[in-house]
Amino acid sequence: ERIERFSPGGEQRASLPPLPAPLFSSHAAVADSKVWIVGVDGDRARRFFEIDVGAGQATWITHAPWPGLGDEITSATEQTNALLITLRTDGGSERIVQWKADEGWKDRGSAPAPLVAGSASALGQAHVLYVSSTTPSSVLGFHTITGSWTTLAAAPGGAESRAATQWQNGLVWLRV
Repeated sequence: ERIERFSPGGEQRASLPPLPAPLFSSHAAVADSKVWIVGVDGDRARRFFEIDVGAGQATWITHAPWPGLGDEITSATEQTNALLITLRTDGGSERIVQWKADEGWKDRGSAPAPLVAGSASALGQAHVLYVSSTTPSSVLGFHTITGSWTTLAAAPGGAESRAATQWQNGLVWLRV
């Protein structure tokens, strides 16, 4: 297992130290020079690591894992120095938990609909966009300060979304 960082042109390509433990079902988020990685290890234990790639001797820091509110990590994103991850529960609902260095983990409640895995995209100072996996799909906005949700756009034609990713200052997704 090898983790690399890359800058266009390849001038700053560098290998990072190996993770403290191999992870499965992992997701990463970036905040300035910090990289946060969440996942589960071979024993299904939740794991949360951080590294500052701007530090002279970059080493992984192990943080306390998120509370057991869901079994499957579906996304991770950074918004204003906070890590937000979505977790799918056994019942299929989505929970959001937020981590800040000075506050630790905080349960931010349930999403109003199941979300497309990997669809988190930070926007502005306090919003994160998600794509719902319902039929029809819609773009949902989560306000990180108030914890409120809003539907920003509905997909025309009753299509369901299966894949999404952050693109520039928004999202791009596949409808089927």
